[in-house]
Amino acid sequence: MTGKTTGSCFILLSLKQKQNMDPNIKKFLTDLIKEAGMGALPQADQDKMIDELYVRLEDRLMLAVMEALPDQKRVDFQAKIETDEMDAKQVEDYIRQNVPNYEQVFAKAFAEFRELYLSAVGE
Repeated sequence: MTGKTTGSCFILLSLKQKQNMDPNIKKFLTDLIKEAGMGALPQADQDKMIDELYVRLEDRLMLAVMEALPDQKRVDFQAKIETDEMDAKQVEDYIRQNVPNYEQVFAKAFAEFRELYLSAVGE
């Protein structure tokens, strides 16, 4: 997401609820596939790739959030996520309250994901 972090918390929330994939995530992944030179693949193949990349992106964003949280909050957040104690709004509030510079954390995670994917495809 080239320099744009609009709705970054919502992005994480939509990852938690895959059926409601945020349009910004879908665009990011679609653009990434095209940038990797795979935009001419049949739409069904692109959709499958987006689904697979989506899972990896979710992991990367969750890791970024966990790394950015203070130790005590990390344990608390992980426990709540694993037991589904929080709904989407509560996850968003928790991140906003406990992750310093959360927008930069998300922007960095997206940039790193993009770089890693493009370098892996280029090998």
